Amino acid sequence: MSKNLAQSSASFLNWLADWEAALQPLKLSDLIAQEPARVALTCVDLIVGFCYEGLLSSPRVADIVPPVVALFQRARAAGVRHFILTQDSHPPDALEFESFAPHCVSGTAEAQTVPELLALPFADEFTVIPKNSINSAIGTELDAWLEAHPEVNTFLVVGDCTDLCVYQLAMHLRLRANALGLEQRVVLPANCVATYDLPLETAQELGIMPHDGDLLQAVFLYSMALNGIEVMSGGVDSALAAGLARRAVGESVLGVLMPCHSQPVDAEYASLVADAFDIETTTVDLGPVFDTLIAALPAGSDMAQANIKPRLRMSTLYYLANTRNYLVAGTGNKAELLIGYFTKHGDGGADMLPLGDLYKWQVWKLAREIGVPQPIIERPPTAGLWPGQTDEGEMGISYEALDAILAALSNGREPDADPGDVARVRRMMAASEHKRALPPICRL
Repeated sequence: MSKNLAQSSASFLNWLADWEAALQPLKLSDLIAQEPARVALTCVDLIVGFCYEGLLSSPRVADIVPPVVALFQRARAAGVRHFILTQDSHPPDALEFESFAPHCVSGTAEAQTVPELLALPFADEFTVIPKNSINSAIGTELDAWLEAHPEVNTFLVVGDCTDLCVYQLAMHLRLRANALGLEQRVVLPANCVATYDLPLETAQELGIMPHDGDLLQAVFLYSMALNGIEVMSGGVDSALAAGLARRAVGESVLGVLMPCHSQPVDAEYASLVADAFDIETTTVDLGPVFDTLIAALPAGSDMAQANIKPRLRMSTLYYLANTRNYLVAGTGNKAELLIGYFTKHGDGGADMLPLGDLYKWQVWKLAREIGVPQPIIERPPTAGLWPGQTDEGEMGISYEALDAILAALSNGREPDADPGDVARVRRMMAASEHKRALPPICRL
């Protein structure tokens, strides 16, 4: 193998990162298409020994437990009744232990399904299939189950590890269908699979092989997609606000989709959020209203026109809120509020700001914690004001740098950052002070 592999493969790796970031969202309602009896949700190795305790447990794997549980709940609510759990359950002298450290021995806590899945009220409907290798079909009852359920033609695959047991299960289902001439779909939501990470330095200290979790996750997702498996994958602030609202007040949440000459993918991401948190939605197309208003106004700058969109959305939200006696939840985070990155009387108009004390990095972290779909978390932040617009491009600074500078300034410290970036942030904070204050009153 070429010693210059990193250099020779650089263009492919860049493409791979873009491909993974652009994965289309899973729309469960379309997947089921009124035939839930023909859908099976297959989950591999979401067990204690890979999530919480034992030599092979990984926090990266534990992170997918919330979205997997949410997917189980959504699937059950949509009428799916086939839940297949293939799980490691090894004898103490398993030959696999020559390659991997001893793990998930039959009868131990490590071999048990994670408690979050067992706590589901329909856990007694699970079909658990023990296995003694990374392959879910060899020496197991999986193929017998498949033969007994010929009506199932769509398989959702979730679990761990992406490059080991998930890959083996998804490929078995896909290749079996190909070989037998079966019209079947194998669908893999990328936010519901994960693999472990073992840095090179740590591996060298332990005398074992390293494992780059991010790289192998992407490569094996690509490999599965290349073989006909449908790898699927919103803004993160609005998604997180929606999820928190759903947790706080239950069913009394309305998600409002307000396209205004928006990109079609925006609606798909919004639907993904609604599906993930089981939120009622309504759609109000503001495009015609925007066009009529622009036609009636004198010519103005591009920014003046772009800011009409969030102001139309604010009016729409308050109309619906008044109709239902609801409150409007804003989606601005701490970084955006401090530099004034919002439209006055537009997206800045809200009754509450649940994310207002969170920096962007905290928004991303909390989003993962409550199960916001991964493609939304990974999508470049954008206000959707015009095609190709991104927050960081418009601000001229990354959120990572912005968060660090704002945190230092808020704590009375001089930021350890590029002086030009610090000066830019100071200017934005000063110029936007009026956005954070009530209008001045002219005293008599």
